[in-house]
Amino acid sequence: MAAVSFAHHPQALEWVPRAHGVDALARRLHAGTVAISEAEAPGKDGYVRNSWGFWGPYAGSEVALGILGADPMPVPGPRLETTALMTTPRPWQ
Repeated sequence: MAAVSFAHHPQALEWVPRAHGVDALARRLHAGTVAISEAEAPGKDGYVRNSWGFWGPYAGSEVALGILGADPMPVPGPRLETTALMTTPRPWQ
């Protein structure tokens, strides 16, 4: 998605923001070649440096808000509103 977004932005749909990851893949995208197997590998030259991807930043804010518990694996936190999750309209449905 990042490569497609890079190649077609802003010609296609100006109101659609660039895909997550375009900046991280910029060097490869400007060169015109993206080897997915290399880009997806965690590390210095990959899209993400951590083998857990972006789990830390995303989970950290949810733990701080109390939506998730502080366990290593995702568990409901003390402020999670289960009813809101079950009744919120989902645009993809």
